[in-house]
Amino acid sequence: MNIRPIDDLNNLFAIKDAVSEELIHELSQLNLMDMPWEPQKTQEQKNRRCIIVEPHSVFERIEKHINSKKSILEEVLQMKIESIWPAFWLDLEGFSITRHIDNSKVDKVMQLYLTNNDSSPTIFFDVDESEIYEKDTLQKYYYKDGEGPIPKVRHQFDCIQNTGYMMINNKTQLHGNPDMCIGPDEQRLSMYCHIIENIWC
Repeated sequence: MNIRPIDDLNNLFAIKDAVSEELIHELSQLNLMDMPWEPQKTQEQKNRRCIIVEPHSVFERIEKHINSKKSILEEVLQMKIESIWPAFWLDLEGFSITRHIDNSKVDKVMQLYLTNNDSSPTIFFDVDESEIYEKDTLQKYYYKDGEGPIPKVRHQFDCIQNTGYMMINNKTQLHGNPDMCIGPDEQRLSMYCHIIENIWC
């Protein structure tokens, strides 16, 4: 696993070679549409499947592989990690995601792309705190979208297999892709990982 900061803020990182080539190859042999799944909680209206991780499946082995990389992430994040909790998202035709800031319960996360998809990069934007407002909701932070020029792109993470990003969440981590819409016969499989700090160290 190779991780590098995308700028000197050290709260957004590009990741390459997150998963072994053996596991990526095994995953590529599967028909993802045949995998057991359930709707992603709070995203039931979107065409996103949350793959159910069955015992001894390649998804379980990928989960274990990622957790074996804790020491690498600990060095980057300068903290002790208790566990890395992944969800496997299969996004299908019509899936899109607007610019948004993750809800206030999101702390440190990774999104790792497990398939290629040219039409679905994740874009992070460069915004100032003055462009963000707060509401008494779980989401908490909102961007004043539509009230000014399109925000400047901070970094674009293309959906390239076995790459992704790690984010330390804050009120200006605006990201998404208002132009993204997965087309017919397209898929985007990614692993969205919550990184849980070990507070007892």
